[in-house]
Amino acid sequence: MAWRTAAFAICGLATEIGIDPTVRHGADLGLVPNVVADACGGGHEEPGERAMASIGFMGDALLIDSARLTALMDGFRDT
Repeated sequence: MAWRTAAFAICGLATEIGIDPTVRHGADLGLVPNVVADACGGGHEEPGERAMASIGFMGDALLIDSARLTALMDGFRDT
């Protein structure tokens, strides 16, 4: 039996209010959140930085940058 893991990429504003809880909820549902770190911003700088540090520390998500995401998407286009 083959196992499949569903993943999603997430980026946007208000890391501390929108992205952080979405990442945690996705992980709770068994998904693998891929946070595009260089495409996220905090509504307020310090809480946004704390939220991103917490996401990295908890290990529920993969932190990637937009160049890596683009390369991964290009790989799917070629298959």
